[in-house]
Amino acid sequence: MTAIAVAVPPADERTATTRFGTVAYHDEAVLDFPQGLPGFAANRRFLLARVPGAAGPFHLLHGLDGDAVDLLVAPLEGLGARVAAADIEAARAELAIPAGDLLVLCVVTLPARGSGTAARVNLRAPIMVDVARRTAAQVVLANPGYPFREPLRAA
Repeated sequence: MTAIAVAVPPADERTATTRFGTVAYHDEAVLDFPQGLPGFAANRRFLLARVPGAAGPFHLLHGLDGDAVDLLVAPLEGLGARVAAADIEAARAELAIPAGDLLVLCVVTLPARGSGTAARVNLRAPIMVDVARRTAAQVVLANPGYPFREPLRAA
């Protein structure tokens, strides 16, 4: 008799159904937003994962609590956007995130199909992630010169 090899997923593997498709994930991919996200108070835990079937810098931030929330995000460094290092540093220090543990994400808004407008990125209120503690917070930068809806440019 031939033995059949069965791949056993790790005990903490779960799946989430998002508007972009089903995503398999582990607990390490879940971020805790202790203060929630503006507009989504019921959601404190978010899955950070690749967008199913997509390439490039975009990731999905999927709410695991409360109402269904799917936000498209991208690392600030991959957007070609100019945000002063001093402004990021001030927000990082306020949140007490060690410099080596910081990931800065920006929310991306896609235009309606056929609208003729470009995707936009929120540079004024980035999401600051402490990758070691798996916690995050969206902060409004003190500098009012950054737009909430900057047209997305190739990096």
